[in-house]
Amino acid sequence: MPLRDEHKQYKDYLVNELYRKLRMEQEIEDKFYRDVYDVPQLGNKSIITIQYAGKAARLIDAPAENIITNNPQASRIPVKATKGAEEANLRVMEVLNQIWIPYIKRFNPNLFKESVRKALLRGDVWGRIWHNESYKKSGMPVIFGVPDPMTIFCDPTEEVDGVPERVMVYYMRNPEVIKSKYVTWSNPKNAGGHSAEGKANSEWCEIWTSDSRVFYADDEEVLSTDNPYGFVPFVHKLAGFGTTSPDGALEKLIVGRLRNSKAIIQRWTGLVSALDWVIY
Repeated sequence: MPLRDEHKQYKDYLVNELYRKLRMEQEIEDKFYRDVYDVPQLGNKSIITIQYAGKAARLIDAPAENIITNNPQASRIPVKATKGAEEANLRVMEVLNQIWIPYIKRFNPNLFKESVRKALLRGDVWGRIWHNESYKKSGMPVIFGVPDPMTIFCDPTEEVDGVPERVMVYYMRNPEVIKSKYVTWSNPKNAGGHSAEGKANSEWCEIWTSDSRVFYADDEEVLSTDNPYGFVPFVHKLAGFGTTSPDGALEKLIVGRLRNSKAIIQRWTGLVSALDWVIY
């Protein structure tokens, strides 16, 4: 089944309108983090080699690496103000702190540090849970993840205390992985490089509400079911560097640590590169 009209409109609104400027800013910041940004202060780049030194990455990674994760603790508020609810709450906290958190600490990369790194770099961080299909063999009944915020889209007006009412997941995905999981998928755009017209990856799109979930690959529906959780399995947190604006611009609300540091990083890199060329 092709992409439904209401989902197409929702996708176009999020990708091409609401998040367009924010994603442009985040892509620029990603270049700084990966040391592939341009340095316009340098004139003739054919004779001066840009000396990248990972300065932007250190602004992001250093705080994340200093997060102490030796003994993280989880707390929970009782559902009711009764003795029975408080006793049940203590049992839940015991499972969280003695079984679940020690297991989560073994994840690679470390989810606690990764969440800080994503918040500092992107300006926000998302948490997601999946049910563990192999739970009877090992692990926990659910799997916790910290996806790249650039793959998650949500209208802030549909979010209450960090919990969204509706979410879209959108990114490029390996078509072979999609085909192995959804065998009826026809690969309508011949992704995977099997022909001259084919592209390397496919557009993957998930739309979640508390009632339903619908997955698309290259605008072809591959899954449509009721939401097995009964809620949207995502939670959202802002880094806190941005501020709200009357026009609701997300590029002003979702701000990473590099947003206002790019110019000084460029200038520092230019100075170091020029001095290196003069001295050596």
